[in-house]
Amino acid sequence: MAEVFLSHDLVLTKTVDGFDELERRSRGLHVRARRILILCDGNRRLGEIVSVLGASAVAVAFELMEQGFLAVSASAELHSPALSSAGAKEKEPEPAGPSGMFRKSRDEGNKASSRNRRRSIAMARMYMFDMVHRLLGDQEEPARAYLRDARSPEALVDAFYECLLLIEEISGAEMAGKVASQLLEMVPEELMETLSRRTALLGQG
Repeated sequence: MAEVFLSHDLVLTKTVDGFDELERRSRGLHVRARRILILCDGNRRLGEIVSVLGASAVAVAFELMEQGFLAVSASAELHSPALSSAGAKEKEPEPAGPSGMFRKSRDEGNKASSRNRRRSIAMARMYMFDMVHRLLGDQEEPARAYLRDARSPEALVDAFYECLLLIEEISGAEMAGKVASQLLEMVPEELMETLSRRTALLGQG
């Protein structure tokens, strides 16, 4: 199996199948996989789970996603414990002068960096795995193969497009358009233009 790279800022949540597996124990998951499935509750970052279970938790989480038990929680609110309402510290006033201007610029840069971390190839790939599972049913395997075989960002854009064509064929152009729009909010900015050009071809077949 190829090495898997996932952002530790990623937040995963259980799918319907994931909840069913925990209740029925029907798929024979090993103990470590079951524990990771339990911990992925839509609130914890992947990094928090890795800190408890070790780096191998990343590969196991990806396998659970491929099996349809986990999905990306795209709308998860990622609050820092240090900024909770109960224990938040009063913000210090910014000093006047050049040092204050430098701190403001640095803070704005940090906020922009945080927003960019929400975009990732891994998040987009895992989102598409979930969508083809939900929308294509027993016809999902070709789409999953496209996603598994993509070994570069450019190849993944091609895979996304092939998946969208299958979604369009089976679930309709409107649904394919919604999935495409969500993907454009997830992929890194350097892939947005290419993916946008490809998705503009939807509905023209």
